[in-house]
Amino acid sequence: MTTHTHSTPSFPVGPYAEVAAGWPRGGHPVLASHTEDTIVLYQAYNDKIADYAVRHGVLSGPDFSLTRMSWAKPNFLWMMYRSGWGTKPNQTRTLALHISKDNFYRILEQAHVNQSHGGPRRTHAPMRRSAAREDQDEEDAKEPIEQPRPAAAAQAGEAVSGEDDASLAHTSAPSAGRAKSSSVVVQWDPDHSPCGGSLGRRAVQIGMRGETLRLFASEWILRVEDISEFVRQQRPHATTAPYEGLLVPRETVLPLPPAVARHACADLDE
Repeated sequence: MTTHTHSTPSFPVGPYAEVAAGWPRGGHPVLASHTEDTIVLYQAYNDKIADYAVRHGVLSGPDFSLTRMSWAKPNFLWMMYRSGWGTKPNQTRTLALHISKDNFYRILEQAHVNQSHGGPRRTHAPMRRSAAREDQDEEDAKEPIEQPRPAAAAQAGEAVSGEDDASLAHTSAPSAGRAKSSSVVVQWDPDHSPCGGSLGRRAVQIGMRGETLRLFASEWILRVEDISEFVRQQRPHATTAPYEGLLVPRETVLPLPPAVARHACADLDE
């Protein structure tokens, strides 16, 4: 395991307009920074959890809980929406966690897809990825970055930062029951523009608990990067379209094995 703390991530970044031009406008794609063998997942934490992770290359220590569901996101802008670009209480530190694609697929294979959060019905075939690309909507450009919630509403770290088990409270009773008993939960929520406007495309977030979380936190992380300074530098450029000066990771659609895509209700690669 290795750690990395610099103002620029180790993975490629580029101008937002250029990068986003290659993204689908709709569907359920897994947008991510990935290599032939690895993928980057994002989580936001408080200083204590982040410092421990950067120092030791694992998610552990006295302030990290393995007893609560912890959410990870392959989509950088979805992480920025959830953390308010690193301004929400206990989500001021953004970590980029590199894991193998094989372990990412293993996580998705175990997932219960939360139908109340945008997951297509399992009776439907996954969508095939459209060639259409994203356009910035004028209405989206007028929406401000989501403001931090009051401190009383936040708890310690991403694992308990409003995206823990409480996020399942509004699901239907049968779905909530299955989600509560699953070690992995997948939710497909609306993706967002840099300033927080909702888009037609869905973004995936993955909740882990139990043995899957233990393996992810202690064995599957290959590299920990603290990209909080990069987030801080980009935040002023994310307020108004066309987002001149904004740099984002060069995420592309991750082709998934067909069986994994069908199970997770993700789009099939063309």
